[in-house]
This record gives sequence, structure tokens and C-alpha cells, in this order.
Amino acid sequence: MILEIKNNFNIAEIDTFGSYLNLLKFDEIDIIFPKQEILEGNDKKIRGGSHVCLPHFGASDKVGMDRHGFGRSSEWEVVELRENYLKLQLVKNIKQWENLISTMEYILLDNFLEIRLVVKNIGKESLFVSPAFHPYFKYESENEIYINGEKFDFNLEKLQNTIFYGKVNTLKTSNYEIVFEDKKLSKYVLWTNGTDKYLCVEPTFNFQALADDKELCEIKPESETEFLFKIIKR
Repeated sequence: MILEIKNNFNIAEIDTFGSYLNLLKFDEIDIIFPKQEILEGNDKKIRGGSHVCLPHFGASDKVGMDRHGFGRSSEWEVVELRENYLKLQLVKNIKQWENLISTMEYILLDNFLEIRLVVKNIGKESLFVSPAFHPYFKYESENEIYINGEKFDFNLEKLQNTIFYGKVNTLKTSNYEIVFEDKKLSKYVLWTNGTDKYLCVEPTFNFQALADDKELCEIKPESETEFLFKIIKR
């Protein structure tokens, strides 16, 4: 189900399947590259928008899942919908994760979109996660991208292989400038495959923590943890 939240001239469209942000416009300007099918070689791929990576970012075969986990490929339940606010919930009835309750909130105000993920463990044993968000930001020219105030060296070969960047505070293109705020998602990944005008700037808990045997986030029994990503237009 496709839902829309608005605030003046700001619009966010969210698909309950995957809790997927299909598009984001501030003052009628596309900030997010709109979600769409793109032909890559002989295959059609879904690119654009922004999806959650849950319970883990990156390769997830160690826990028997597809890349980036099940959050983006599950139907989320609508808990609350207002003009500029949406809350969704996911309970996944599969072994090991049946005690994980996940909620996503989208809050759209005059100059920002806040995306909040809360994961709650209702079981009696700890759960371990390493989530992220995977937004595709739209740009017009590779030569007009600035990250943290410095002109970005758009090296397609490096980007195709993923750049583990560290903290990203600002992103500027020829059409907009935005500021990022985050909570427990302070390690950023940059990626694109060059098939269209998008650059993924992805806030993660700890990069590809599961695949690379790095620290995971422990959710203790009967407790919850909040992860937050905020896109602020200057």
C-alpha cells in the first residue's frame, strides 16, 4: 500500500511493503532519487528511494537471510497515519526473529524528514542486530557533489566497490544542500553503480558488521533500542 505524508510543499511517499520511502521532495525538489526499475544489462533492478536494512546491513547469509535482511521485503502494518506522520510495525514470524518487534516512524516537518527505527526484544535471550538505512540521493552532475563541505572525488570504480567513509554531516549538489543527523548510525557507506544519477549515502550501525565479524548491537531481553536518521534541508 502506497501512503503519502505532506508538510506544505514537502512530500514523502512510503510503501508499506518494505517500509520503503519511494520519494522525498523538499519544496518540490527531488532529494531522493525516486524508486524505479532500471535496466542493468539484461536484468531489471529496483533502484532509488530509501529502504531499511534489518536486522543486518550487507551480506546476511550467516543468519540465513538475503542481503540487507528481511525488513525491506516484508509487509509492514500501519499503526498510525496523520498528515505529516506515519508509523509502521513489523513482527516477523520466522525462527530466531519471532521475538523482535520493529517499528518505523516517518515525521515530515518544514525542513526535515526524520526516520526512526525502534527494535524491541520481547524474548528471554538477547538478539543482535546491525541495521542501516539505504537512501539513494539524486544529483545532476558528478562534478557538483560536496560532502562535509569538500568537493567529492567521484571515482566510479571505488564507489562500485563500496566506500566505507565514516561520518557524513552534509551533502550538497547543484539542486540542494542537506544536513544529516543520526543516532546509533554514525558510520556511513557510499555506493553507486553509475547506471543513473544517484549516490547512496548510507548511515549504518557498524558498516558490514555481521559479514566482517565486527561489533553488533545487543538488544537485551525485554528492552528496545532506537536508531534515527534525519535529513535536514538548508
